[in-house]
Amino acid sequence: MEDLVYASKDHSQRAWLKTLQGLAQGIQCFGGEIPFYFCSGWIIRKMGHINCMAIVMGAMAIRLYLYTVIWNPAWIIAIELLNGVSYALGTSVKMSYVKIMSPEDSTNTVIGILVLFDGIGESLGSLLGGFLFGSYGGVWSFRFFAYSSALMCFLNILSNRFGLTKDLMNNNFVAVPMTENNQKSDDADIKI
Repeated sequence: MEDLVYASKDHSQRAWLKTLQGLAQGIQCFGGEIPFYFCSGWIIRKMGHINCMAIVMGAMAIRLYLYTVIWNPAWIIAIELLNGVSYALGTSVKMSYVKIMSPEDSTNTVIGILVLFDGIGESLGSLLGGFLFGSYGGVWSFRFFAYSSALMCFLNILSNRFGLTKDLMNNNFVAVPMTENNQKSDDADIKI
């Protein structure tokens, strides 16, 4: 955002740059993530885990590419709404998929492993992003990651099309309400 303002050489935009950055964070959280966290279960049930992950990667590719083509920093506010699709829906899909695919007794362990690899991926992405940003600038860095995300989206769709992934739509899983301490409701009733 700062590169965009400094490249335009419009000094009036510099005055409200920090306000715009704060507003972008607010829109990202309250306008994008929170609604998608609430709606993600319904979306996953309607579309399936694999299709939702393809949508997540496609939305990320679009979002990152849009950062490179805008000319006014105010457009970032509209782009930040895609964060709900690219982050909140993605996190929900991953956690839901892990819960379904992991053995019942090791769900927390598998979620911990997923979070570990997410942390490693974010760290390496930040390292690579910082290197690309310093070497080639913001536009080419965002385009590189947009193209990479589009490639992963295409590979996901391709592998899904040829049956290389397991389809959970035919497993007929249902959400089971959680009870206290993961006990069955008959076992949880304690008479005093």
